[in-house]
Amino acid sequence: MRNLDLKLTVLPDRRAIVQLPEDFEPGETEVTLIVRKRPAAGRSSILDRLPSVDTGNWPADLTFSREQLYGDGDR
Repeated sequence: MRNLDLKLTVLPDRRAIVQLPEDFEPGETEVTLIVRKRPAAGRSSILDRLPSVDTGNWPADLTFSREQLYGDGDR
């Protein structure tokens, strides 16, 4: 799976053309489209003001067990 952040313009007939990066493989694929509504003019969402951090992919074997978080002390 791969995330692509792209901007596109919707034409009056509700069509859109997207240019994908060169390393995108040709052929059939599944796409999930998430539409974010723009806030009214002069208003911004609090989500737009929050910083974002890209952590990349987490290791597949990453766990958050109680023992790893707190250790065995004070039992």
